[in-house]
Amino acid sequence: MGGGSSKFKCGGMVVQTDQSFYYSGDQVTGSIYVQIDQAFPAKKLTLTIKGREKCEWREKKSRRDKDGHMEEYFEDHHNSNDIFKYEQDVYLFSGGLIPTGQYVFPFAFLLPQVCPSSIYFSGDDNAEATIKYSCSAKFKAEDHTPVADIKYKCPLIKREMTKTGSTNIEAKIKVKINKCCCCGSLGECE
Repeated sequence: MGGGSSKFKCGGMVVQTDQSFYYSGDQVTGSIYVQIDQAFPAKKLTLTIKGREKCEWREKKSRRDKDGHMEEYFEDHHNSNDIFKYEQDVYLFSGGLIPTGQYVFPFAFLLPQVCPSSIYFSGDDNAEATIKYSCSAKFKAEDHTPVADIKYKCPLIKREMTKTGSTNIEAKIKVKINKCCCCGSLGECE
């Protein structure tokens, strides 16, 4: 389950999912637990779910310098791509001020039907590839106030469904039945 906590000057927050992992198309459910120690200037609580893939690696290359000598150098490569992003307002506070207190905000959303599993790969030459998903919640402070946003982010683990194969294999068993050569009965004569 997603968990942990964050503590800010005005309070703290925890995001917790109900399961430790999910599959494509699953409904993700959980709760956002909030402790507000002093009134906080914000209008809403926002939940953001992201899926992102990243890779980076270093490639060793060679080239001729201006004198014609071969020299080696490294070329770094990196790329990233958003798989999906989902955002919803969980709760709107009237008056732009969140009163002191403890709150629990349940949430639910559907993972997309087709998205890759969470992965982490680390190889030679600083090669690294990741697919990460996260749930984050945030009270964005009003622009005219000096306080920091109250926010929290936890990992969301996405797994692949185990594939079960079906086979259409027929088993044919041949049984050889011996007939007695003298009387023609099955089996052996006495």
